[in-house]
Amino acid sequence: MAREASAMTWPESGEVANAPPAAGREAAELRMQLDAAREEGRRTGEMEARQRLEERQRLEWERLARSVEEVASHKARLRRETEAEVVRLAVNVARRILRRELTVDPGAVEGLVKAALERVSAREITKVRVAPAGRALLEQMLARIGPAVAIALEADTTLEGGGILIETPRGTLDASVEGQLAEIERGFADLLGGSA
Repeated sequence: MAREASAMTWPESGEVANAPPAAGREAAELRMQLDAAREEGRRTGEMEARQRLEERQRLEWERLARSVEEVASHKARLRRETEAEVVRLAVNVARRILRRELTVDPGAVEGLVKAALERVSAREITKVRVAPAGRALLEQMLARIGPAVAIALEADTTLEGGGILIETPRGTLDASVEGQLAEIERGFADLLGGSA
């Protein structure tokens, strides 16, 4: 015998607790199911909240690690840039001092020439080009130190004061103030580039 189905109304949580004793067994079972569902919902909610919190913490730790890495790389880059800037500043200061020294004491060129001649044998020198203002001084100096062979001197208007180029069959040696400073600057740049 088939019975007709009727619509069932679910009681609110308070209604289950206050159910009449006649519906006792069904109400108790329903209360247990409702309590179990609540407990399952609470556990699920806690688990989801914990997972979201752990994910947020993981993202924050990753962001913090990236920030620390950026600060560390910024510090290293800043140090390299500062070192390079200090070298440029030091070379520029030396350049100004040497130019002033050459203006006040043209004999200072003699040290540059002596250093260059020590690097190249006088027999290998084919010609020495010098800034026009320094030609007479260089002739006097060469007469004093007396190289083994005669060295041809040429006044070169393209060179600044203190400019000296020594030509040999193997190439040209820049013995000028600017050439020496450029070599020093390259040496520092190589040193800084190797340590970074």
